[in-house]
Amino acid sequence: MCETIFGPNSIVLEYLHFSGDKRSTYNLGSINQCQICWIPIENFSKVVLEDPEFSKMYIRQLAKRGLENQRLITCLGYKTVRERIAYWIISGGNSAMESTEATELEFPVSQEVFSEILHVTRSSLNQELQKMSADGLFAVKRNVLKNIDYAKLVNEI
Repeated sequence: MCETIFGPNSIVLEYLHFSGDKRSTYNLGSINQCQICWIPIENFSKVVLEDPEFSKMYIRQLAKRGLENQRLITCLGYKTVRERIAYWIISGGNSAMESTEATELEFPVSQEVFSEILHVTRSSLNQELQKMSADGLFAVKRNVLKNIDYAKLVNEI
């Protein structure tokens, strides 16, 4: 039902709410330690309809995830691994990154998860990261891209 990889501080609110089902089977997997809080649909619906602050938070989460999903769909339109990496970095890296002026950017969880997001193999991702690093687009230190040259990355796409 949902193939999204949720990052830190993600909230998954709407799936059961929008389905309207009273009973559902749900499979959740987590890469990192997380907390899950199940809220009965009746309680959730009441809070959404009656609490303006909660409603705003809920809509903000939906919009944020919708924009992130659109960004990733656009990213997958690029044919080469290099273009996908460049676009992903330029377009915001991950939902936690607010500015394209950042000189450092962490991979979302790990290179393995990053390769899944970009729909490429881990080995091809790693090879291209090393080539891009050698070309001076950024430096790779474990799970962090450092000294990102946004002007050069724009030329890659």
